[in-house]
Amino acid sequence: MRSYLRFVAVGVVYCALAGCDSGSDTGNSSPVSAAQLRDNFSRQLHAGHDQAALVVAHTLTQRFPRSPEAQAVSAQLPEIEARVASQKAAAAEAATRAAQQARIKSVERLKLLLGRMSREYDSVEHTTFIQPRANSLAAGPKTYVTLYVGRADSGDTWLRTRLQYGGERWIFFDRIKVNIDGVTLPEEKLGYFRVERDNQDGYVWEWADLSVPDAAVPVFEAMAAGKSVVVRFEGKYRKDLVLSSAAKQTLRDTLEMYSLMKAGFSP
Repeated sequence: MRSYLRFVAVGVVYCALAGCDSGSDTGNSSPVSAAQLRDNFSRQLHAGHDQAALVVAHTLTQRFPRSPEAQAVSAQLPEIEARVASQKAAAAEAATRAAQQARIKSVERLKLLLGRMSREYDSVEHTTFIQPRANSLAAGPKTYVTLYVGRADSGDTWLRTRLQYGGERWIFFDRIKVNIDGVTLPEEKLGYFRVERDNQDGYVWEWADLSVPDAAVPVFEAMAAGKSVVVRFEGKYRKDLVLSSAAKQTLRDTLEMYSLMKAGFSP
């Protein structure tokens, strides 16, 4: 069905350019004269539609090759074809220039974002971990949610998240709930053994360090863009974290950095 409609649409456009007339009673196309095609060619040319004019001109010269109209139009074809070729070359040059400018802007933007990050290199795994300085992967009695990027020496790049509760009492969380601007998302069940725990000097902290699949990226994008974002660490007890403006900015920075790196820009 789509192919048929596309065929009909192409036919309509072709007839409009070539000057076809529909028969009123039989449904068959009435013959188009050389004079009508020449007039259509002149109208397209006068309107500045060089490519459309070429279509009409080629129709005229194919149907009526020996007509005076075809000879008159043929004399103008080299100039029009040269003009169309020049227009295409200019458009291609402009597209190339725009792509180069976009690439320069992307590189500059990545450098700016990296200036807000800290890096840690794992010489055994040959991997660099890049994380926001404002919300780094800190152990200790601190509650936060952050994103960070892993990048192998080979260029492979992936996104991870760390969700951490810190305080004076254990909550033994094993699931996460997120509320964005009043909408609560389905809870993420982690399980007891996917959450690590430690303590020191009377304080405790529990955290999960997880890979972020591409399907989950929109959740973090929504968190970064939300006005009111609450992350609930829930288990035997629970703790709510309201994301600050600074925390949401670090999410935006990391997501943008990850997107640029996935697009092929190097840190």
